[in-house]
Amino acid sequence: TFFELTGQRGTVGRTCEQQLAGRSEAIFPLYHVLRNLNAWRGAEIVGCSSSRPLAVEAFAAHQGDTLQVLVANLTPRVQRAVLTGLTSTATDVSLLDETMIGLASNDPDGFAAAGQSATVINGCLTLKLRPYAVARIANHIA
Repeated sequence: TFFELTGQRGTVGRTCEQQLAGRSEAIFPLYHVLRNLNAWRGAEIVGCSSSRPLAVEAFAAHQGDTLQVLVANLTPRVQRAVLTGLTSTATDVSLLDETMIGLASNDPDGFAAAGQSATVINGCLTLKLRPYAVARIANHIA
């Protein structure tokens, strides 16, 4: 793998707070990124590019009738990202940032199922990404 499985440099591990609370493991944000990519097994990779690759980067794939996209803010500042070329207004977005880390760490399945509808206007979706946030976008082509 690219990372250790467990521990401070892994996808799951224990923090001091969780040890004191008697919890056995923590789910780190990287776990969710790898979980999404694993769910795309067999999907067709789609080319995409960023106008500011040192600030925001994306990865996309067609899976069945859905365009799946991961967009990451690589900076410690809020970034605005505009995704273009979306073919459907039926779009769901799930954000992983500091406001969602509790749910993502404590209930990974609940977080994976979470998301909300997003507004696509003229094939474009605008996202406000908090520092180091990752957005999962599902654009349902239908």
